[in-house]
Amino acid sequence: MLVPRPITMARWVHAHYRFPGPPANFVVVLADHPLVVDPCDWPEDVSGVFVPGRMVSSIGVNRNHPRGRRNFTLWHEFYHYLEHQAEWSFQCGEWESWRRERDCDMFAANVLMPEEWMANVKGPLAPAARRLGVSLQALSLRMEQLGLKERWG
Repeated sequence: MLVPRPITMARWVHAHYRFPGPPANFVVVLADHPLVVDPCDWPEDVSGVFVPGRMVSSIGVNRNHPRGRRNFTLWHEFYHYLEHQAEWSFQCGEWESWRRERDCDMFAANVLMPEEWMANVKGPLAPAARRLGVSLQALSLRMEQLGLKERWG
């Protein structure tokens, strides 16, 4: 079975940066890329944005969101950077836009909650989410994707 590109890229990130355990350290990755992270005061419904630049690109993240959501947004936007950094404008149709966003979410979930780490998650969900650096919602969705939901009932 063909592994989707976002999962392949997430595995590459883990192999390349060799995170010792959760959470996946974005600061280490940031040091290797011409990117600036800009915490922004945005409305609740805006999580983040990737802005390509000629010399340095930027990722804007809503500073008002909880840490777990900001972490997911960073990795989501980083995938936009990896896949679309050469595009000055990536306007696209509704289907293409939906696919790109889904791919970014898949990448973020697989970087922050790879199967190897998820296999070792034990105990109540809230502390597990904090250890992984994600929201309860993201953890719950990932557990469902991996068929691990029955562990917690």
